[in-house]
Amino acid sequence: MKLHHSIDLALDTFPHNGGTITNHSLWMGVPVLTLAGDRTSSRIAATLLHQVSLNEFVTTTKERCVKKAIALYQDSERLATLRRELQGRVMENVEHRNPAIVRGVEAEYRRAWVKWCEST
Repeated sequence: MKLHHSIDLALDTFPHNGGTITNHSLWMGVPVLTLAGDRTSSRIAATLLHQVSLNEFVTTTKERCVKKAIALYQDSERLATLRRELQGRVMENVEHRNPAIVRGVEAEYRRAWVKWCEST
């Protein structure tokens, strides 16, 4: 996590995205540039980035990914602004999502309990 203080932009892995690493980067204020593929394992980072309104950091071709990386590298002011704002975006996203996630998990527990009760 300390290394995040030394970077301005993280490049995601492909074809299998780094979900945990992407989360860590976003929490530390470091945006992640990803190449979204056609499989779930290559779209994890895209989902996380969309949740914090970083749609522009999701690319769909290698060429666009390289061009975007160069453009971001040259826009240090934008990256500095994101570093200041990103953790707040992540916190806001978590605060809005947690109640829905809890309700979903609770509903699944209830369904499993009812199914178990009906089978005994």
